[in-house]
Amino acid sequence: MTNSEQLKLFASLFYKCVVGGSVEHYGKKLSFKIKQDEEFEELLKCTDEIFELEQVIGLKYEIDLKKVKHINSYVFYKYEDFFRRYEEYKDVFYSSNILILQTDSYILKIENEKFRTEKGLVFNYPIYRKLLSYLKHNSEFATIQDQSQFVLVSKDFGVFNLGFKTNEFKLKEIDNLEPKLNKLKTLFEKKEFIQFFKENILSVGLHKYDINDRLIELIKHIDIILNLTERDYENYVLNFSFEKVKAKFKDERNKYFENLDKNIELVNKQVLSLPLTFAASVFAAYQIKDKSWILFLILLVYIFYTIIANRTLNISKYSLDRIDDDVKNEKEQIEKNYHRNFEDFKRDFTNIENKISKIKNLTKLLNFTFIFLLIIFTVFVTFQVYSSSSPTQTIQIPIEKIKLIEIDSI
Repeated sequence: MTNSEQLKLFASLFYKCVVGGSVEHYGKKLSFKIKQDEEFEELLKCTDEIFELEQVIGLKYEIDLKKVKHINSYVFYKYEDFFRRYEEYKDVFYSSNILILQTDSYILKIENEKFRTEKGLVFNYPIYRKLLSYLKHNSEFATIQDQSQFVLVSKDFGVFNLGFKTNEFKLKEIDNLEPKLNKLKTLFEKKEFIQFFKENILSVGLHKYDINDRLIELIKHIDIILNLTERDYENYVLNFSFEKVKAKFKDERNKYFENLDKNIELVNKQVLSLPLTFAASVFAAYQIKDKSWILFLILLVYIFYTIIANRTLNISKYSLDRIDDDVKNEKEQIEKNYHRNFEDFKRDFTNIENKISKIKNLTKLLNFTFIFLLIIFTVFVTFQVYSSSSPTQTIQIPIEKIKLIEIDSI
């Protein structure tokens, strides 16, 4: 028979065999009178295996509730005794058997048992005490505390008294408190969260309750308060991060414009050199139209010039594409993470995108112009070569038919 099974048998026999109204509890001792029936001997045997059973007089017996022979087993008489002796089991609660005898019934929590609603008070009380201890040692939460209340100071509501009871029977009305405490402790690692939490405490109307009932009412509404506080904290972090992103984007925006200006400068050089180069090439070709090999040499140089100019524009286009990709990625990230504040960036992104688009269009136009002028110049050179190679027509005048006019000298 396991320890938990033996405790269960003891509790069952105790309520069958003990004379009603004979149970007396003082300190750590519990005395009672036993009815002498068929289960009398079994109760005595079972009790003696768990406690040091002492016969007081006749059928009256006494046991010491603190001297349980089983390892990690604790027996209490009523919940008040369970509350009062918290220090004995606080570190081994989950691995222990807990038996609470009451006037006409009992509660038994066996070792490693999971939370059960009907035993909610037993499971929640150790967590409640841990919560009290945690809050008492958290200076960010309570400015002042005494044995029955925390004094909170908030920015919006000023001083607020949050009272509590060490022996809190209303814990039986609450679902499993352990995950709530774990979540609270995790979130309280952020100091700013604690401040928002204190501001939200009054949002559930805690001021309407008696001072000593306020903490238990807070626990009843802890999920709502934590959700409200998480929302406020996330907004705070979002706004704080947004300001940092905004400042960072200002620097990035300046870099974008600087890079675009460099591309504009490169394109401008091509724009300025284009008419001069073309005009000089045409003029040179016209001047030496009779020398075909020089014409072809000028054409060859112009072809190389066009290729190099287009390659230069392609480098500019590549740089523009990379800037365009960076701008689009940053725009998507900001719109995704800071959707509500995206309007603050929209105008800047529009300006950058318009500038990129205009430079790209100008680059395409220049590429087309270079090729078009190359075709024109090629046609021009071909025409010049063809014209210079055509045979020259001469007019022959017979000399014998020319009459010479003699003029006398004075």
